[in-house]
Amino acid sequence: MRSRLFRSCIALFFLAAVCAPLAPGGASLASAQTLPAGVEDFTWVSAASPVTANLNSVAVVSANDAWAVGENGTVLHYDGDSWAVFSAPVSTTTTLSAVSFSSKNNGWAIGQDSVPPYYGVIIRWNGTEWTTYEVPSPPWPVAMADVAVPNDTSAWITGGIFVCSAGPPCVPEYALGSILHWNGNSWENISIPYVRFSSISMLSDIDGWAVGLELVQTTLRLRSRIMRWNGSSWAAVDHPITEYPGGSVHYILEDVAALNPQIAWTAVSGQNRFLRWDGTSWMELISPVSGKPSIAVLSADNVWAVGAEGDIGHWNGHFWTQVPSSVSVTLSSISMASPFEGWAVGEGGVILHGSMTAMQTYLPCVSR
Repeated sequence: MRSRLFRSCIALFFLAAVCAPLAPGGASLASAQTLPAGVEDFTWVSAASPVTANLNSVAVVSANDAWAVGENGTVLHYDGDSWAVFSAPVSTTTTLSAVSFSSKNNGWAIGQDSVPPYYGVIIRWNGTEWTTYEVPSPPWPVAMADVAVPNDTSAWITGGIFVCSAGPPCVPEYALGSILHWNGNSWENISIPYVRFSSISMLSDIDGWAVGLELVQTTLRLRSRIMRWNGSSWAAVDHPITEYPGGSVHYILEDVAALNPQIAWTAVSGQNRFLRWDGTSWMELISPVSGKPSIAVLSADNVWAVGAEGDIGHWNGHFWTQVPSSVSVTLSSISMASPFEGWAVGEGGVILHGSMTAMQTYLPCVSR
């Protein structure tokens, strides 16, 4: 039988493998590389799911507390042992598109009814139950796309509309983006013309990002748009712009995730391209994740992303790596509890659990 000292040394060896800096490598436009040290010990496996409805968003509060939402009014909760359907005041005709938490007692989810007149839906978790919040009425009806919750008294929702004279397919002639802010007592609405937002990430109530699609007034062509909040106004930020022919509502910036004022990521849908903010400018990188990626940022050298066909990618500070996946369906969302554990959800109710198996096996030896 191995001594405690020997087992502790094994544990420290694995810790060093996980935490040691990686050797430099890769260029700014980097392709998939061999799995770096530590990542090969991180595995993503299917977890039992109580539903078959598509899951659109997951938010991890802690290792024993996570939430997921999706089609058919689905709300799921993970209690540390298993995922279960959780009661919420939404109908089966509601598609919940995003969920975000600031703490175990405060979270928001948004969505839209799938039948006319397509009412928006906002619900809030208070630590005990989900309750309905009235959807504010901006100048135009707004299709809500994403929600960010930076603290327990604030929530930000983004979305917008395209105006088309004919269709489908919709050939946009006008667009209006909406950013709704819950200030703890009421909703404030900020309308931005010729923009439709797809995602928002708020570091605080004075710093955040929103991304989406801009309809160029003079040409009616579509191009990517990144905006930043400074506490008083939203301003466009220069970036490697992606432009599309008029009438093509595709390949927008689908997700944005910020860690701090110097680190943020966003993804170009369908093009295996990510943009990274380094505190000064946005730069372009190639990634192994296809479709409409979802991003989770843990540190400057630890970023995860999921997308179409079960794609899972990892950024180690130098390049993106394709990580083995146990599924081939679309993964819609990823959220990490820590550098050693996370969850991803997607099509058909799929739930993946990611974990650092070596850390789970040996970390208890270190603590003794």
